[in-house]
Amino acid sequence: MDEAIAKKIFNESNYLIEDINKSKMFGETITTIYGLEFDGLKQSLNTTFSDGVNAPTDRTYSWWMKSTETGKNKGVFGYGLVASEAFHLNYDNGKKYPLLYLSVGGSDRRFAYFNDTPAQDDGNWHHWMLFSDVDDATGAKLYVDGVDIGIYTSTDDGTDSDLHNQPLTIGAFDISTTTNEHFEGSITNFAVFSVDITDRAVSHYNNGIPKDLSGESNLVGYWKMDENTGTTAADSSGNGNDGEFDGDQPTWITVMKASDAYIGGIQQKG
Repeated sequence: MDEAIAKKIFNESNYLIEDINKSKMFGETITTIYGLEFDGLKQSLNTTFSDGVNAPTDRTYSWWMKSTETGKNKGVFGYGLVASEAFHLNYDNGKKYPLLYLSVGGSDRRFAYFNDTPAQDDGNWHHWMLFSDVDDATGAKLYVDGVDIGIYTSTDDGTDSDLHNQPLTIGAFDISTTTNEHFEGSITNFAVFSVDITDRAVSHYNNGIPKDLSGESNLVGYWKMDENTGTTAADSSGNGNDGEFDGDQPTWITVMKASDAYIGGIQQKG
């Protein structure tokens, strides 16, 4: 499966280079896509998005990410604790499993380990889509570049817990500046949907071009990270849950340049 994904990315990259060059020839507008690079120490983007401490609900997360960190890489996002609906890479002592951690307490565990994927640390941009079923960890789903990578192991022992101790934090699992709680890598176009939209995984991957998700149904939070300056990443969902930087400021970066036609959703190659 990994070889198939790599071949798919290679072929589609060649298509995109060719087509973007054609776009320039025909005078189409080229837009620069920006993002944020987190150093894994004390940097995060703290939003005001949350259903409240006592009201976590099922939702889908869709975002672009890259990293070269091969060790445990905590805190892609979370709501206040390592196990408060938090997502981590290369977890479980370097065995390289992506982990959705829903709760932990005594002998109770609620989590989903997904199958290993090189997208965790190969230094390339990948699209990630995660469905979090807060009532049943075994119902979680993870797609990378439009491909369902499947669950390696999961458990739903114990009872429901108050998962959200804080609002959504991107680049860490909580709003503190404590070390070892932060993600090392880059993120852009982070969106949250109120229902399972994994049937859109391929369209969101968009043949390797971050797609503008504004106006999609069930969108409840959307941080494009396209400001390229300042200390705020606006919430483009219309719900006003803007993000502010915590600790040292993450670095604004250029992700890629693409034709507006591609950012709006490109045709699949036959």
